[in-house]
Amino acid sequence: MNGKFEHLINKYRHRFFDERLKDLPIKYPEFPYLIKLSEEKKMKMNHLKDSLPFHKSHMTRAIQSLEDLHFIEKEVDQDDQRGYVVSITPEGEKIAQVLRQSAKDWEELTLSALSQEEIEIVSRIQEKIYVKIKAYFEEEMLDEKDI
Repeated sequence: MNGKFEHLINKYRHRFFDERLKDLPIKYPEFPYLIKLSEEKKMKMNHLKDSLPFHKSHMTRAIQSLEDLHFIEKEVDQDDQRGYVVSITPEGEKIAQVLRQSAKDWEELTLSALSQEEIEIVSRIQEKIYVKIKAYFEEEMLDEKDI
């Protein structure tokens, strides 16, 4: 894998989303949390943390920001008084719709550089890398619905 191009693609992805989000009160680091909550509607914080590839401190800051913006609500978890359950608000759902469209636009832009055969090859390569890394960390494979 060529780290140079991976880095450059990520640079442009951030630039793309910064441009798309410039008129919204949300920042790019909060994006995946709001999308995930839009899909699930309500989640325990520890499940949210486990479903995304970010550090717990990253999640804590993003969740606080989303709560301050009234895009999510946080309440004490009745099953575990030390934890929280977060849910998306109607205002958050409106923003999530814009975010989903932006993500779709990014995917269309990037995939437009590839043929269908190349898309399938890249997908198989990513799956092989994922399987190898999961085995290295001795973790169970995620269900496809969790990906």
